[in-house]
Amino acid sequence: MPLTPQITLTATLQDVSGVAAGTTASPAVLRIALCGFGLTLPCIKGTSNVSQPGPEDFYDLGSGLSIKLWGNDVIFPAGTYYAITLLDGDGNILQCGAYQFVGAQTIDLSNAPQIYPSPPSSPNGIPVLTNPPSQALQTIDGSITIDGNLIVTGSFSFGGLVIVPIVGGVAEFNGANGNGQSLTLNQSVSSTAQNFTPGTPILTLVKQNGAGGWTMSWPVNFKNPPEVNPVPGGATAQAWMLDEDGNYYPFGGATWS
Repeated sequence: MPLTPQITLTATLQDVSGVAAGTTASPAVLRIALCGFGLTLPCIKGTSNVSQPGPEDFYDLGSGLSIKLWGNDVIFPAGTYYAITLLDGDGNILQCGAYQFVGAQTIDLSNAPQIYPSPPSSPNGIPVLTNPPSQALQTIDGSITIDGNLIVTGSFSFGGLVIVPIVGGVAEFNGANGNGQSLTLNQSVSSTAQNFTPGTPILTLVKQNGAGGWTMSWPVNFKNPPEVNPVPGGATAQAWMLDEDGNYYPFGGATWS
């Protein structure tokens, strides 16, 4: 590894009319910061640690700047870059760009190609951010893949209560909005079921209205279904598990009047 920085960065700062942007009374400022090292302490292995990665300001009094820098190719960890910011004499940020310098060279900032680093990914693939801030409720808009065990220390919800509609004499159980399904019979119906996930518990509650006496035929792939309680105001509750074979298998269950 080199014992001294091998990059010489030069810069001439001017306004749009070609006049030097900085003066002794009001210097123009070039601000440089080393970026992209994450949680790792940056260093030049065998030479030094970079204890002041910036931002550091360099003042142009009107005659330009010449700055020594470590090349990004000798800085550990790999993938670092420099964020270079231009400020006016009043300290206002005008523009910022990202650059990588390698080898041993003198390079003018006006000729240096900019790079456009990708935003850093979250460590350990953490998919959840506080939403809203400082609140316990988290929302994930999308899918999650869990490579390992899922441990739940609180309650586990499969969505809110879904009121099952009756359309043309058919009760339509649909898991798209949740797995707790409540149906109130006001006529005798057949039924269908869709959009449920295999392996997820499904809870059905079938109630009679005040007239009672209505019947419901369960979908053909619901195995050993209970007879619906016909008593006015009565109810039949049943839990199901959808298997990968496409059949719904009952467990638990209760009937009351």
